[in-house]
Amino acid sequence: MTAWKLLIGAGVTPDSVVPDDSPALLNKVDEEWLEIATRARVIVADRPFWIHFAGPGARRQGWRKVMITGPVQLAEHLGTYAGEPEFVAMDLGERVVCGVTSEEDETWIVSARLDEPPLTVAEDVDLSELDCKVFVHGAPGRAELSAWIAGAVDAEGLEFFVDDNEEAGAGSGFLFFDHVCEFYFAPRVSLDDRIRTVSAILADLWRRSLSAVAACDYEERLLGNEERLLGKERSKQTESSDPM
Repeated sequence: MTAWKLLIGAGVTPDSVVPDDSPALLNKVDEEWLEIATRARVIVADRPFWIHFAGPGARRQGWRKVMITGPVQLAEHLGTYAGEPEFVAMDLGERVVCGVTSEEDETWIVSARLDEPPLTVAEDVDLSELDCKVFVHGAPGRAELSAWIAGAVDAEGLEFFVDDNEEAGAGSGFLFFDHVCEFYFAPRVSLDDRIRTVSAILADLWRRSLSAVAACDYEERLLGNEERLLGKERSKQTESSDPM
């Protein structure tokens, strides 16, 4: 798992080290982790993030989307053994991680960037105003899809999030594709620019032989999107063995 390798691989240098004999050890670990994760923008106010932990049930649970709504008490609960925290958090765009590992006589807090291109957060984007959703089938994972989208456009005033589709496989049609991408634009971005941006992203995904369909107020103005909304590409998808 790439995120864990960044924390435990050879040559890793911790951002902070908390000795095991520190007073209120687990509280200190939580404080240090929260400070470093916030500085690295893994944690952003009022936004969820991904978390994964070691220990019983970790493989079954996988990555979980969570949000901080109160005092942070992760070190006490996430780990293989009591008093030995082991967990890693990742921003929703999957660009940076910040984790905790228990070493001999001390606990490390480590942050690191992933390989995919970073996406600059637009400070004036209102995350309560969802602009467009793009449903995608055929991508190998969220990280790869996020990187492709970030590389397809260089647009100011844009924030996007890629997530697993909770309804994937539950029915037929694009609403049940593997992934769903949410796009948010700053109010200063014109409708024409939004159309150009989403159209460029769709074109890049189609170029990669992925099935992708956008759903938004201007969906019919996105070149090539309308026929996919109406299912006109079904025969082509059947021939290529990609579900529509």
